[in-house]
Amino acid sequence: LSKDRTLEPTIKAEDTITYTYNPYNPAPFKGGVCYNFGGVAYQDAPNSRYDIISFMSKEFTKDAIIEGEIQVELHCKSTAPDTCFYLRLSLVRDNKAISLRDDIDSLCRVEKEYIPGEERVLKFI
Repeated sequence: LSKDRTLEPTIKAEDTITYTYNPYNPAPFKGGVCYNFGGVAYQDAPNSRYDIISFMSKEFTKDAIIEGEIQVELHCKSTAPDTCFYLRLSLVRDNKAISLRDDIDSLCRVEKEYIPGEERVLKFI
């Protein structure tokens, strides 16, 4: 994940993206990834809000099949004593997104004590 919001194969230490979470105005998501929460629905366009950070791959020029595990390693830190990070993998066509997979994790899930400002690595598999 790079600062220009693309998917890059290498990590660049200088790439840092920040946002401010507002608990009184959380980001809404339409439907679920399967038949929960009203079923699959078109999502808002990528980066549709200040607190939704979307990373886009290069456009596929031909049909593709995703096989095997999808993994994300997120290097993150927070100013709060705990923060959750929610990831969605979506297919985007004509600026409309259909969710394929989602996952959520917390800075304190594995290591119970989190000191604000420390970097943690969350692995989504």
